[in-house]
Amino acid sequence: MRKLTSTSTLFLLTALIATNISSAEDSVHMTYLWHMQQPIYWLADSLIDGRTYQKAYESMTDSGDPDHPQNDLAAIFGKADRVDAYQYSPKNAISSALDLPNMGASLNYPGDLIENIKSLADNGWTYSPQWYSATREAHGWQTSGGHPRLDIVNFSAHHIIPGLVPQEALKKDILVHQYLVNKYLLGNPEGTKFGGGYFPAETCFSGSMRAYCYVLMSRYGRFLAKSKCAKRPKFMNGKNKYS
Repeated sequence: MRKLTSTSTLFLLTALIATNISSAEDSVHMTYLWHMQQPIYWLADSLIDGRTYQKAYESMTDSGDPDHPQNDLAAIFGKADRVDAYQYSPKNAISSALDLPNMGASLNYPGDLIENIKSLADNGWTYSPQWYSATREAHGWQTSGGHPRLDIVNFSAHHIIPGLVPQEALKKDILVHQYLVNKYLLGNPEGTKFGGGYFPAETCFSGSMRAYCYVLMSRYGRFLAKSKCAKRPKFMNGKNKYS
């Protein structure tokens, strides 16, 4: 049997989709998620504020340790496509298709990235003082159904891998993420609910998270409403250790 080339495979899939659309008079639905991420590269106490750790600008300019961080933060955060992506690119991409009434996308902008970019912008390094403005504008645009064209997805502030940490730690890191998104990225009042989903870091999930996810969904917003967590686990019986 002759093997299909990538081109012929793509053509076949396209033909099958087109046939299915025409026969069922239906439409193809897809989703798109931008996942942004830059971690805290040098987890040392800040020399500026000892209550917290160092953000990108401090680690890059005066970490207090000549050997750390070992990464070239100027090259990482100064790369042109990253500078654009962390500020303008999602809005620009969506604005190119505003003629489509239901077109939109999701953005995952983790708390540690927010802290890093804010530290650079606050110190006049490469990023605009209004680094968040394009994201806020696009988040305000709505589809014909009244949904944000740029929806912000829930995440853990420090890229915690779910299932490998105590669930209380995961809960707190998600809440930190929500706090940072509301305060700095969207400019919302504290506690504002946003997003229609939760993106687990590295798409990792464990069955033990189910009861915990139910509590998160019911207490902190709608962001897991369509997941398997939406149905109350039978073994909870009105009480659970995550309350």
